[in-house]
Amino acid sequence: MVTDSGARRRLGALILAGMSAIALVGCSVVERRSELEGSVYARQVPAYPSAKFEDSMGGTTSEGIGGRAVSKSQSWFYSVSDPVDTVAAFYTQNLPTATKEVDGDSVVFRLKPKDAGPDESVVVTVEPGRLQITEILTPKGAAY
Repeated sequence: MVTDSGARRRLGALILAGMSAIALVGCSVVERRSELEGSVYARQVPAYPSAKFEDSMGGTTSEGIGGRAVSKSQSWFYSVSDPVDTVAAFYTQNLPTATKEVDGDSVVFRLKPKDAGPDESVVVTVEPGRLQITEILTPKGAAY
């Protein structure tokens, strides 16, 4: 039992600091990924630590005008300040089952997500100053 009042204050401050750190870490993960609300597979891709969300967009591909939908895609765009090699190394380590293709200044990772349909995928594209995460869904997939 701690009987010294100074030791008690220090212990209380230490506990408060530890709880604050845990709360901050928990909030930052939720805030950084909140832009993926409504995503199906993109949450399976880890966020690059210093990436800053900029925008998102999506669309549907059809069999001609007025034809049936054959796929949907959604992309999330981030700015990154680290070099392409550094960001690509992060994804090489964190997406071990993804294929990797170098295309000029870009590195593209293609991942077959858990529970994805036959033609569904997530594509991570790393370019100078930019990161893009795209999920592609099909009507045959479970989550279309």
